[in-house]
Amino acid sequence: MLISIFVLLLISVIAIALIVSSGTESALAGNYRSATSVYYAALAGLEEGRGRLLGKNTTSFRNTAVGFMPSAGTTLAMEARAISSIPCR
Repeated sequence: MLISIFVLLLISVIAIALIVSSGTESALAGNYRSATSVYYAALAGLEEGRGRLLGKNTTSFRNTAVGFMPSAGTTLAMEARAISSIPCR
């Protein structure tokens, strides 16, 4: 009788350990999926930026509309603003 209770307890402990392990595996798989998605999104962003910087690309920055970007050496007008006094401690 005592041996059967001990075996039942042992099987219950193993079952609980398997359930906890299954939950951990699901969480790890979700984290891996999220990290992989973020990695590929960042890589796609880098490739998009790299492609836009290439001059032979039709959508590159060199092929923008006239006046979109100021030409090199152009002095830009700056708006003068009053700086409020900030008390020093």
